[in-house]
Amino acid sequence: MDFAMWTSPSRPWQETLERARWAERAGFAAIWFADHLMPNTADDSPDSGPMQECWSVLSALGALVPRVRLVSMVSPRPGITRWC
Repeated sequence: MDFAMWTSPSRPWQETLERARWAERAGFAAIWFADHLMPNTADDSPDSGPMQECWSVLSALGALVPRVRLVSMVSPRPGITRWC
């Protein structure tokens, strides 16, 4: 069984990197990152809080945490079922 991690795009970059490094050390297979452009709120109302951009984060994690697979949660290419 493979395990994967999802980390919120509203968390700071340093925390995202620390979690990804932990997941790599712990043997997780993948890290999923949402490509939402607004933070989630309890009542689904819009919020203007800080957000990390998915593809930039995945690119940076790819350079710094090379063993785990990196996956966008929402915008994969149609017809592609394999992890990138």
